Amino acid sequence: PLRKLTAEKPIDLQVLGKGGIPAAGVSAVVIDLITLNASTSTTVRAWASGTTSPKSSVASPAPFRTRVQQITVAIGTNGKLSFVNHAGTLDIAIDVVGFYANLTGPKGYAYRPLTPVNLFDTRVGIGAFPPQTIGPKHSVGVSLLSSFGGTSAALPKVVVLAVSVAGATANGSLNIFRYDPAKPPTATSAPGIPVVAFNTGIDTSNLVTFALGGATQVWFYANTTGNVHVHVDIVGTYVTPANDAKGVPTSAGRFVPITTTRVFDSRANGGAIVGGTPRTFTVAPVAGTTAPLVP
Repeated sequence: PLRKLTAEKPIDLQVLGKGGIPAAGVSAVVIDLITLNASTSTTVRAWASGTTSPKSSVASPAPFRTRVQQITVAIGTNGKLSFVNHAGTLDIAIDVVGFYANLTGPKGYAYRPLTPVNLFDTRVGIGAFPPQTIGPKHSVGVSLLSSFGGTSAALPKVVVLAVSVAGATANGSLNIFRYDPAKPPTATSAPGIPVVAFNTGIDTSNLVTFALGGATQVWFYANTTGNVHVHVDIVGTYVTPANDAKGVPTSAGRFVPITTTRVFDSRANGGAIVGGTPRTFTVAPVAGTTAPLVP
């Protein structure tokens, strides 16, 4: 039967060895936590399984609102994350963005913070865009070359973006993707993954970690029946870290991006949690993924 996450009943989610994350060599994961169908205003906490639950929350769901929040969570020694909903009932979904490796893990990339640089803002026409909204089921792409010396060789492996949506005239989501000329976006085929879920008239933002995969542009798709304004800043990058003479990374904490994969959704995994009833969730691995998918 379908069940929701109920108040103060923690669940454990296995992440090591799932969704493109290796079975070892990982210290933390970066995920998009999607909260939906909240029965009341509440909060969600996330932490390394087997450790003490923190007092601080990572998301603040509310009724009639779907929200996406990118968070970084340490992994427990049992390879799991713990989540708990504070009040009412709630559904969650989790998209894996990448992970941080320890000294025995994959090489990955090192984070470099930047002074925020505006990539574009549809409200005032910054960048290549005149002041205008993004229409329903439409996409817009922006080049990163001018922000990184004008050549593709200077581009980082991964960009970290602060993405905001304002003035939405209908509920929906803003998706991020790498443009494929062979598979252009259509009104019935939304590309990419949702990185901001928004509601009519409510400004919403999220931090987005995006692996370029050799692309020189970042594209956004307005998966909505209305119109939205979008503001994007570049706030950081991930670059190749220092290695020793044998090519071995000399520090831990290296980020390894993977193809974003939804590894858990309570609605499709036995439903939400019934109060006072413990449950163990099994997360199926993504077919063909035994290691990070982005070199």
